[in-house]
Amino acid sequence: MDGTDGGAAPLTPPPGSVLVTDHGALCDGVSNDTAAFVAASEQINQAGGGTLWLPPGGVTCVVGAQTFEAGSGYTTSPIINIHDCPDPVTIYGNGARLRAADGLRFGSFDPNTGEPYMPPSLPFTTFPYGTSAYVMVHLQRNASVSVNHMKLDGNIDGLIVGGQYGDIGIQLPAFGVIAYSNKNLTIKKIHAHHHGTDGVMVGFPGLTEQSEPTPTLLEDVVSEYNARQGFSWVGGIGLTVRRSKFMNSGRARFSSPPGAGVDIEAEESVIRDGLFEDCEIANNTGVGLVADSGDSARITVRDTSIWGNSAWSIWPLKPYMRFERCDIHGAAVNLYGSTADPASAAKFVDCSFDDLDHPTFGETYEDMLINLGAGISQNVEFENCSFTATQGKSLYIVGGTLEDPITLSNGTTISHQFVPAPGDFVAVLNGVKLDDVHFTEAVPETTSGYVATQLVWVESNVVVDGPRINFAGVTGPIPPGEYSF
Repeated sequence: MDGTDGGAAPLTPPPGSVLVTDHGALCDGVSNDTAAFVAASEQINQAGGGTLWLPPGGVTCVVGAQTFEAGSGYTTSPIINIHDCPDPVTIYGNGARLRAADGLRFGSFDPNTGEPYMPPSLPFTTFPYGTSAYVMVHLQRNASVSVNHMKLDGNIDGLIVGGQYGDIGIQLPAFGVIAYSNKNLTIKKIHAHHHGTDGVMVGFPGLTEQSEPTPTLLEDVVSEYNARQGFSWVGGIGLTVRRSKFMNSGRARFSSPPGAGVDIEAEESVIRDGLFEDCEIANNTGVGLVADSGDSARITVRDTSIWGNSAWSIWPLKPYMRFERCDIHGAAVNLYGSTADPASAAKFVDCSFDDLDHPTFGETYEDMLINLGAGISQNVEFENCSFTATQGKSLYIVGGTLEDPITLSNGTTISHQFVPAPGDFVAVLNGVKLDDVHFTEAVPETTSGYVATQLVWVESNVVVDGPRINFAGVTGPIPPGEYSF
């Protein structure tokens, strides 16, 4: 699946469509068609809406252009640039590929000579040194816009890369899709890959908790091998992402932090009411899915596979984040907790956690399956979850209290198949409530490795199978009560 598969394209454009070929696009994989896309976009903008139609047949349209003026530096041309349309807009790609032209500049360049410029220190944001490469599809302030059935190839190997710009790496536009302030947005069957920044970025500045929803749908999107992120959500109320993949961020020619598969980071706005369903997030240089800054809340991840290969699998440090029926491979860290509003703490239902290697991409990030050592995760809950540690430690949970514990319940299982170094632990439970939990292990009785139950409250139906789990020397069914070590 590359994001453009699944369903035949219409054979003929709807009446009144704007055809890029009518504006001179050849889409022969050689000629630069930027001017045709600019003209076709302007026709849509002048009409206040309509359909932008790309030729069928799997054609390749080379896009992206820059001009240079000494003293002012490089100016980057728009490509598909749709803005301020009150009527519906549809951009239908028919499976066409937009490929960035060779030789586009990206990064810091001397505005007088045009040569790459290496800033003496970071952050560096001096105008006009920063040179953006392109934005293939730029959508702003539209009432309703839909982008369908396109391949967006950033051609990262063809970029001329300058010095760093921003706080770290190159924080400048080289996007597949960037969409801001669109009241209703749909992105379907898009394959965005090898971009200098993100495959897809969606935002809506200026929203508050009381603002009207801004419905956004990503469906059958594949975003991979982008230098910074697969998908950045930086503002909006009401996002649904289905059957999509966010993979291999930072794995191409160069990378810029954070390198996440999915980055949820509200900027000059709020983020509310997000749903990720039936997705795959894997082999990113940064965190698989991260939410750690800005005013974000109420995000559900369901039936999704998340791998942490070079970094943590998930970093959900925002209120009301829910994970349901997810397979989480690799270390999870910084799960949001709260004593003031216990219901806002992170919750996991029917999820599995393990440290298995990815069948294609190899090793998972080596850390505990759950690392809550910072004391920030009070009232986090795991219901009917499984933890299987085969290569490293399982749980490091420190910081709960009797009033605000971390809870494992409703059929949760914890399996240890890892033998630690002599005298080391395989798990630490401190400030944890257990209710209907089953521990199993393959740690030999002769090893000095152990599970430390430093402070645990047992409710009912807690069973221990294994000699090195310490409940004051009790194995088998554990009587209710408080246990410390």
